Amino acid sequence: MALALLRDHEDTAPGAGGETVELLGFLRDDDSRRVLGDWAAVHGWPLEHLKDGGAEEALLAVEAGLRPRLLVVDLDGLDDPEELCRALSLQAEGATLIAVGSVNDAVLYRGLLRHGVSDYLVKPLTPSLLEEAARQRPAAAPGPSPEAAPARRGRVSLFVGLRGGVGTSTLAVNTAWALAHERKARTALVDLDLHFGIGALALDLEPGRGLREALENPQRMDVFLLLSAGVNASETLCVLGAEEPLETPSWFDDQALVALLDELAGSFDQIVVELPRHLMASHREALLRADDLVLVSDLSLAGVRDGGRALQLLRGLGREAAPLLVAGRVGKGRPAQVDRASFERSVGARLTAVIPEDAKTLAACANAGKAVSKVAPKAPVSRAVGALAEALSSLPKVEKRSVLSRLLKKDAAA
Repeated sequence: MALALLRDHEDTAPGAGGETVELLGFLRDDDSRRVLGDWAAVHGWPLEHLKDGGAEEALLAVEAGLRPRLLVVDLDGLDDPEELCRALSLQAEGATLIAVGSVNDAVLYRGLLRHGVSDYLVKPLTPSLLEEAARQRPAAAPGPSPEAAPARRGRVSLFVGLRGGVGTSTLAVNTAWALAHERKARTALVDLDLHFGIGALALDLEPGRGLREALENPQRMDVFLLLSAGVNASETLCVLGAEEPLETPSWFDDQALVALLDELAGSFDQIVVELPRHLMASHREALLRADDLVLVSDLSLAGVRDGGRALQLLRGLGREAAPLLVAGRVGKGRPAQVDRASFERSVGARLTAVIPEDAKTLAACANAGKAVSKVAPKAPVSRAVGALAEALSSLPKVEKRSVLSRLLKKDAAA
């Protein structure tokens, strides 16, 4: 599920008479459980108590000692949903009870409200429906002051290819994958080439729907809308992209992109964005908003020219943080027109990373729809991508341990 990667792994606090949980949900179909999980994860609620089932199973769980603050139950297939909801509302005292079902009946709705249900939602569920229904829940206990608990803000890394064919898209995809899997950062990959982007294709995914609509309607943009447009590459990586029809023009302004970055930064640890180079001039605020600006070029005379022009633009905008200049596709298979030292001297900036040309490995990755670090983790190109991910992340790399090392550590602790 696209938003499940946002979850925080927190232990539930025991309450009087049982275990208190923020959310308890029993839904019978996969789509409803996915949407509920996506919505809950945005709020940072643990997903361990989202189960397959309905109101009957929910009643058993509550009787067994679970004390939910928010209770979402499926009524499909029940002969007497009103009576079950009445029992649930009495047993789960103080919980906000939201019923879900396929029957669109005003009589049923009114009857459920009389029996303790806060709201009844007709399938298919959406995050906005759940959010509206949950607004009726009792206020939670006061938490830490804003000074003690500052709002979470993810790190935005904006990739721009200064030349075509230098591997910017491949680099953005694989850097996002490395951040999500090697550093376990909750990562969003955003491909802003809405007609020709490969962000989803490179990971063997069908792009979601709705990114263009979100960018063209920034007044309606929120994280629920954005993540409903995303697809889940893994538990820690969500991809937002599009394959808009070539006959459909698409345009979005600078403020729409800034709104997108701000929404995602409130829910993800890392946001990797590929911005097509022709949009640099019209999206200057986004260039300033990004925590890291990764400029990708090749070691060519045109690369020297465009690298210098890009740096001049950024200085004129007043960007304080220096961009990360990366040379892509460097090696014997792609001869450079200038050497590294001459490139750096001419542009007036040092290269942060050099990504070696490895056509064989990258072709295998493209055919398999997998990241380079997964196909060839020890290849030079994989090490170069990992080094760039390290430069963009404050999280340490999570080292994999063998079964033997885990057993030895367990024995030592005993």
